[in-house]
Amino acid sequence: MTFFKILKRRFLRNLLDKHGRFRRALWNHISNSPTYFTQNPTKVGIEISDGTDFLSLAIQSRIDFFPNGINSRLASLIGQYCVGDLELSEAPNIIDIGSNIGEFALFHSKKYPKSRILCIEPDPICFEVLLANKRSNMIPKQCAIWNLSATLDFFLSSEEADSSLLQMDANARKIQVNALPLDDLVADFFAANETFDLIKIEAEGAEPEIIQGALKTLTRTKWVTIDVGPERGFAQENTLIPCLNQLMKIGFKPVQFNSKRYVLLFENSASDY
Repeated sequence: MTFFKILKRRFLRNLLDKHGRFRRALWNHISNSPTYFTQNPTKVGIEISDGTDFLSLAIQSRIDFFPNGINSRLASLIGQYCVGDLELSEAPNIIDIGSNIGEFALFHSKKYPKSRILCIEPDPICFEVLLANKRSNMIPKQCAIWNLSATLDFFLSSEEADSSLLQMDANARKIQVNALPLDDLVADFFAANETFDLIKIEAEGAEPEIIQGALKTLTRTKWVTIDVGPERGFAQENTLIPCLNQLMKIGFKPVQFNSKRYVLLFENSASDY
């Protein structure tokens, strides 16, 4: 075989190999990517659909969180909160503090059709989208959770899902919101003898105050997943130690930690559970 024939064969082989890799990559992208239909909703944000389900989003750029469809995104989020492997009761009571647009609640709403899920969100933009995502077993409530009843400043960061009762940005726009202890709010929706399978707490640094106002409810709760990441105030402190101390003091033990998102899962070690 001449030198030129060898070069020609290598050139053709490399060309076909590159073409094959390109075709495989293109096919994998097409087959793994859902087709999204976006539209202007009646209130805020946009609605997406992957052919099997729909979800409203506060901002269009968050479509990037759904490369493999809605269910895949919800399952991934649940894993980040360390509760993907939990098996709750057939008809669980769940509280979602810092519900945002309702993704955490939506996952459990679908998995447990007989559940009742209290979805708490103070951000007015996110709450409007939460209402659009409401399912029949979800109970949306627009307020902030704190350790006392008060009207408080609330600092908005809707696009980053970082709105908080604690100011983190000197230029943040603020509004006033109604705040109350979780123990007071729960009394409006659940009987005094009802228990809770799961509480999620995501409050951008206000987690210690939420625990202080939720002691009665927590003693009736089996699992607590809580984001303790560095989001508290201008110093961007994490809330791991105060939350750990407060929950262990009332009988909870940490059972799992997501070091990437700084989420702790606690189990109530009381004999009733």
